[in-house]
Amino acid sequence: MVMRFTCVGLYMTAIVIASSLMSIGSEQIDTMIQEINKIPPNRRINEIPSEPFRLITAEIDDDILSIDVEYRGSQKMHEFVLYWNGIVTRSYPGQTQLYLKHNTNGDAGESLITKTLRFRLTALHIPMIITLRGDSDQSKRIEYGVVKRR
Repeated sequence: MVMRFTCVGLYMTAIVIASSLMSIGSEQIDTMIQEINKIPPNRRINEIPSEPFRLITAEIDDDILSIDVEYRGSQKMHEFVLYWNGIVTRSYPGQTQLYLKHNTNGDAGESLITKTLRFRLTALHIPMIITLRGDSDQSKRIEYGVVKRR
């Protein structure tokens, strides 16, 4: 009985993981919303390895940051992690930086893949201007909850 339950549990987990990624040709939309990975302020972000990718667009709807990325690979699972060191400038609006890192998990495929990633921003708490940093010197500037003053 326990063995059967374990198999059913693994099967259900596989269905949930597989269903969190929709494909449209070479474009993939990640329907799972990820959390920001907070790191200590003294940790150097360039010590965290990352494989090449290109930031295409970034936009915020409510508290969800959607990021379109492009990278080379095959159908193997690639991981993207968004890091924040918790540092915010003392200004209005505050300013901070988020860092997107890419792990190919050893995939050396050559297909050009476009993927939409989604991250929950509720950890940021306050209105601010976010600089999203990607591979190399790529960056996108996004306003989060900023009220325009007149």
